[in-house]
Amino acid sequence: MKFEIEPRANLSYEEFRDDYLYSHKPVIVTDALRNWRAVHRWSPDFFKQNFGDMKFGINDDLKKYVGPDKETQGAVDYTMGKFIDDVLASTDERPSYYFRNRIFYDVFPTLRDDVGPLPKYFFPNWLPDQYLLKSVGAVFNRGAALEIYIGGKGGSFPVLHYDGAGTYAFLIYGQKQFVLYSPDQESYLYPSLEKQNLSMINSIDNPDLEKFPLFSRAEPTTFVLEPGELAFIPSHWWQRKC
Repeated sequence: MKFEIEPRANLSYEEFRDDYLYSHKPVIVTDALRNWRAVHRWSPDFFKQNFGDMKFGINDDLKKYVGPDKETQGAVDYTMGKFIDDVLASTDERPSYYFRNRIFYDVFPTLRDDVGPLPKYFFPNWLPDQYLLKSVGAVFNRGAALEIYIGGKGGSFPVLHYDGAGTYAFLIYGQKQFVLYSPDQESYLYPSLEKQNLSMINSIDNPDLEKFPLFSRAEPTTFVLEPGELAFIPSHWWQRKC
């Protein structure tokens, strides 16, 4: 069933808890980041000017999703300045690579104060705690980490998936489109046998309906996140971020 996501402002924690967290419903909080310095000063030019010489690699293991001009092997080496140039030149037909799943405090420790205070909707959060089993702690602690994503037009997280815990996505600059499918549509989404949270569907824009015929019954909910907004996406809501 298609679901309409509400934009909310001045949302109290009690309303968030009762109407969305416990009800397992997504919501967009339009004023959650109004006091963040990042919203007022981050931009592509900001990262190019302040971190232009920073070097990093982007793993190309998902190259088949980013267009025929990206058919390379292994990691792609970048400086932040060159990467930002590619992001600004990115198009739907020739998308740039996607700087994704990077732990924010590790990559940009000097910007720590730009992303606070954390919204009240994040708490209580027991994931950063210490655990007797190191393997359990590693999974939970990693799940608690803030991540940063930088991408251009046409770029996306390539796989339809759901997260094991609720996801909070916030946008600082530009626009970001989300395509969601509610948990009751999972029978149309062909979960992988190896990883149940990943769909086998090749593309939600141009699906192979001979191979995935039930996907034609799935009804997506699409919304665009704007700067300063926070999206709460509960666990088991299937999503693709563009």
